[in-house]
Amino acid sequence: MPENRFKQLREEEAGRRRDKDPKCELFTQDKLSKELFDKCHYYISSSKIKKLETNTEGVKIGAALLLAYKNFFHVSIDWLIDSNVKTQFLSGDIAITSKTTGLSDDAINTLSQLKKDPSTKYLLQILNVLMEDKDSFTALLANMDFFMNPHTYSPGVATNNPVHGKRVVNPLHAGDCNAFIKLNSSKECIGTYEIDQNFMASACMIKIFEILLDYKFPTKKEQV
Repeated sequence: MPENRFKQLREEEAGRRRDKDPKCELFTQDKLSKELFDKCHYYISSSKIKKLETNTEGVKIGAALLLAYKNFFHVSIDWLIDSNVKTQFLSGDIAITSKTTGLSDDAINTLSQLKKDPSTKYLLQILNVLMEDKDSFTALLANMDFFMNPHTYSPGVATNNPVHGKRVVNPLHAGDCNAFIKLNSSKECIGTYEIDQNFMASACMIKIFEILLDYKFPTKKEQV
């Protein structure tokens, strides 16, 4: 189930209030309903808030509702309605960094905490080394993505298009798969080795190791 940002906002606010006062009143959906009306002059029933927070179908999310949440929680409307927007903040360093890099709030906070802590600050140098080489870093991330999310990839065949001079990727038909073909001396097929997602994930893990070795021993890269 996708994350529910309406629920996330209320629960995060509840956590902040408990941190300030462990004995404070629970920040329930009913409490949020009352405070939205008192502070933003917008009425939404606690039952509708519950539907919002449980992704109930058919719930109308109008401009007035989004504006009330924006003003009450100090978040951007884009973040509320678009799961691809990674930062909830309207402005400030985190908002600028997120817009520039595409990193989420949590990722930016993690980097910030690493930098602030003397016992972990040095680890950022490793991140700098990895990211300063765009080609190697791109290859590293691509292989990590396949290793961690093989189910999001579908098999296909890449062929050269002589007309356009570009490589064209065509998906395989149902039941087909990629495979290596074993040939005899007469170039006849005598066996096959099917390539599935697990095979490719294992290959990606080996490739990740090879890329990291190139970072550590860059002699080959420097000679090219």
